[in-house]
Amino acid sequence: MSAPFELLGALDISGISDFYQGVVDNDNFGGSINFSATGGHINTSDLSHVDGGVHKTGLNSFTYPIGDGGYYRLAGTSNSDQKVFINQSSFTKTQPTLPSRFTRRRFRSY
Repeated sequence: MSAPFELLGALDISGISDFYQGVVDNDNFGGSINFSATGGHINTSDLSHVDGGVHKTGLNSFTYPIGDGGYYRLAGTSNSDQKVFINQSSFTKTQPTLPSRFTRRRFRSY
C-alpha cells in the first residue's frame, strides 16, 4: 500500500473526481473536501477513497467516498435539502462471540 495523499487545505469538487489510485488523508492533516451539487466520484475502492470527513451540498442522493484502515465504507444520503457532513467511518476488527446458549457442552458416550 502506498503512502496517502496529504490534504492540508480545502478541496471543492464540482465535477467528477476519479479516485484512480490512492487514499486522500484529510483526517490527519486538517484538510477539507466539499462536493458541490454537481460533484461526484468514480472508481472509489479500498485502494482509493478519503480517510476523513467529506461535505456534500445539494439536493441529490450521494454516496460518500470515505473509508478507514485501508477499507472503503459505503455511507450515503438520499435527496437531502441541506449541506451534509459525514465524518470518516471507523474500521475495527472484532472477534465473533457466541451467546451462552451456544457454548460448548460436553457429552458422555456410553
